[in-house]
Amino acid sequence: MMVHKRMKSFSALALAGLMASGCQAFSTERNVGPCPPVGALYAASRIVEIKGDESFENVGFTGEIAKIDSFCRYVDDNPIDMTLNIDFSLGRGPAAQEERRTYRYFVAVTRRDVAVIAKEFFEVDVRFPGNATVVTVRDQIGGIIIPRANKEIS
Repeated sequence: MMVHKRMKSFSALALAGLMASGCQAFSTERNVGPCPPVGALYAASRIVEIKGDESFENVGFTGEIAKIDSFCRYVDDNPIDMTLNIDFSLGRGPAAQEERRTYRYFVAVTRRDVAVIAKEFFEVDVRFPGNATVVTVRDQIGGIIIPRANKEIS
């Protein structure tokens, strides 16, 4: 599996994508609350390129978000410091002529009512070696800082 790492700073975060959540302690002191939930919108987590009529022979590149793991750390009145590991399953169909493809995806910050606060795009460059039709890639986005109004807010 290829691994890409990035460092980003956001005012808040939610991933447009799969439903997954997790916390990992980076010291012995416990977080004051849970990690924010992350998820993928079904329609935004998959792509299938079709060149011409809808048939298998015309399928170009495909892709989907396969898994998201989130890790966060926050104590006292510090902001939430979050890292995401995003696993992609990417494919090359019969109509794909190239052995390389750049896939574009986005991370969006939302409120509980799904109002978008911030959105940023990322790219994953993939090479399909030889006759490979499927490649798995992990992209890591770290250093995501989510401010909190006060230390009682998780």
